[in-house]
Amino acid sequence: MINYSINKDIRKKVVLFFALSSVGLYILLTKYINPNLLVTMIVTMFSIIFWLFDKYIWKINFFYKFLSVPNFNGTWGGTINSSEMDNPKKVNVYITQTWSQISIILEDKDTYVRSISDSANITINDKNLILLSYSYDFQNSKGFSELRYDNNLKKDKLIGSYFTSLPSNGVVNLVKVYK
Repeated sequence: MINYSINKDIRKKVVLFFALSSVGLYILLTKYINPNLLVTMIVTMFSIIFWLFDKYIWKINFFYKFLSVPNFNGTWGGTINSSEMDNPKKVNVYITQTWSQISIILEDKDTYVRSISDSANITINDKNLILLSYSYDFQNSKGFSELRYDNNLKKDKLIGSYFTSLPSNGVVNLVKVYK
């Protein structure tokens, strides 16, 4: 998994919220708990809450209203139409995502060739139009893909383009198969 960037400052706000909540807990609990233990307890609580948020809480639909970061986790199936091939190639894309990290692996269903992401970015233009961009290693070359996610659609779809240093380019069409 790699860290990914977001074009909004929402991560700063989340960390600030957790930090201020931890300070508030410290102030409330100083009357009841030994101050020497309290600092350790607050840091531990902050770490546990942030870990839970990073892995699970941010995915809850309720928080999407405030965060606007889509949950791309799952298996995506679809096709790649390459400039070098006559017929579309069937692929699976496996996305594992936390609040802070992401892994994008594309596998060709026929040849089991894999591309693995080495950098990623999510651009949130508004809550309904989101771009997932990532670079990847592929057969001793580099590639880049930019996929559009339209939150208005009834099905989860990623549609976009790619290019590689081979050189080749094409169109990617994916639909979420498993969450």
